[in-house]
Amino acid sequence: MKKSFLTTAIIAVFIASFLFTSCKKTEQSIDENSISADKTELTLVENSFSIYGSLIPEDFSGGTVDIKVTSTADPVGFTITADLSDREEKDGKYIYLSKNFTKTITASDSTVGVKYIAVSPEGDVIKVNVGNGLYETSISIDCQNILEYDLGNYPSLKIYGASFTGNEREAISVATDRVQNPRLIKLELKEQDGFNYYSQTFSFHDGDFSQYDGNYWIGINTADGVYTGDVYLKYYDQEINSSWGESGTYILSNSSTK
Repeated sequence: MKKSFLTTAIIAVFIASFLFTSCKKTEQSIDENSISADKTELTLVENSFSIYGSLIPEDFSGGTVDIKVTSTADPVGFTITADLSDREEKDGKYIYLSKNFTKTITASDSTVGVKYIAVSPEGDVIKVNVGNGLYETSISIDCQNILEYDLGNYPSLKIYGASFTGNEREAISVATDRVQNPRLIKLELKEQDGFNYYSQTFSFHDGDFSQYDGNYWIGINTADGVYTGDVYLKYYDQEINSSWGESGTYILSNSSTK
C-alpha cells in the first residue's frame, strides 16, 4: 500500500511540474512597428480619422511619440505628443510586448489646438508624419457642401459648409404625398469646432398646414395611426426623394442655382 501511494505521489508531482512548465509563456517584444490610419478619405460630415500604432518597446522607452499634422491650407500645422501604453498579446507559448497609441484628428475650417487642422474649402489633403518619418500617410477631404436629413420621429435638416460665416441664407423646400405644394423651411447657422452648419427641426402632422405656432409643421399621410409616405426635399434646383423614417446625406453640387 505504501509503495503504491509513493508511486502515485511521484506521478502527481511530475504531472504538476509538466503542466506548470507547459503553461509558462515566454515574453518577447514585437519585431516591427505597426502603424495605420482608419480612413483615407473624409467629407464635411465624416471629418475625423484615427491613427493607431503598436511600437517596439525598446525603441520608445520615453513613453511618447510625436505625430506631425499638416495640410495644404495649414502647412505649419501642429505636433501631437501621444502617450504610449504597455500592451501584452498572447499567441501560443509567447506573450508579445508592445507600446500602443491612438490619436484622433479632425478636419476643420480653421486650426484649433492640436486636434483640429484647417483645410481649404476647395478640398485638401491632410498629411500625417509619425515619429519623424517612421510612418507617413495622406488623407484627402472633399469639401463640397452636404445636406444631412433625418425624416424619422424628430425630423431635422442640416447643411454643412466648409466656409459658412452666417451671411448665407439657407433654406430647403419640403413636400409630401399629402402636401404636394413645397413648403420653404429656413435654416439657422450653428457654430462649432470642425465645420459650421445650418439646421432646422420640424414636425410631421396629419394636418395640411406648413407652419403652426411659430414652428414648422408638414402634413403627411397616416396609416393605422403611423406616419407614412414619400417626402420630397428641394435645395434650389437639386431634388432629393425620400420617405418617412429615412435618413441620409446628399452632396450638394456647387453648380446649384436658385
